[in-house]
Amino acid sequence: SKEIEDKSQDVFEMMKSIQKSRMEREQKNLDEFDVFGDLVARKLRVFRTRYAQCTVQNLISNLLYEGEMGKYDEPPQRNFYPLYDNYHGNISSASTSNVSYSNPPSVQEVLESTSNIDVSDYLQWKDP
Repeated sequence: SKEIEDKSQDVFEMMKSIQKSRMEREQKNLDEFDVFGDLVARKLRVFRTRYAQCTVQNLISNLLYEGEMGKYDEPPQRNFYPLYDNYHGNISSASTSNVSYSNPPSVQEVLESTSNIDVSDYLQWKDP
């Protein structure tokens, strides 16, 4: 019985060691997305109000959804229209047409828009 108990303890210690080693490996295999996720979390924590945190989280979630739906699979198309110098036949300048596609508001725009909210709205979202 003592021998079985000792072997069980050895197996248990071996399993703990394997689990610890596995967790250490997983922690070292962080990629750029893990690091970026941590950065986003840290930045969200410093917003002054819960409202700002929720608004920015919603904007990020919407961007991720649009990405999953394929909106950002290709860069926006820009048409190139060269302007020719009629006298010399050379290209004198170039212009690109602006393609309108919806851009989400920047974090700065969100923060500016939240700074003008009604006090009652602020109290509704303020952290306890």
